[in-house]
Amino acid sequence: MEKNDQHISDSLFRLAGQLSGLDSQAPRQMEEGERIPAAEMRLVVCTGDAGEICGADLAQRLGVTRGAVSQTAAKLEKRGVLQRRPDPQNRARVLFSLTEKGQRLHQVHRQFHQQLDELVQQTLAGASEENRRFLQQFLDAVEHKILGMYF
Repeated sequence: MEKNDQHISDSLFRLAGQLSGLDSQAPRQMEEGERIPAAEMRLVVCTGDAGEICGADLAQRLGVTRGAVSQTAAKLEKRGVLQRRPDPQNRARVLFSLTEKGQRLHQVHRQFHQQLDELVQQTLAGASEENRRFLQQFLDAVEHKILGMYF
């Protein structure tokens, strides 16, 4: 590997670690000592974005099993973040929604992502359209190859 390529690879790795760390810490601002693992946070975000959603749809959107949704939802219910109720149109289905605490957590997480979006926008302010396209194609290709390697 060429020296510049290694530097790019190292930078990507550091950036991924930093983003992961920031993403997991952002919701902790809500309540002291509250730690929400990434898998649980993904369910919070997906539920918050939907407003109310059934377990099967959550599983599909998150790319996990219904059992995984049920287990994660149970943990979030114990924390007072998520609530469930029977679907009035189909008693075999369960609908999930966020509690007030869950809505606050969702909002803090969305604010974090908005700050990240603004940072990217500011950083790319002077970039040409050609450079933006290249960067997007590069990131898409790296993501695709990583997913192919591990998933």
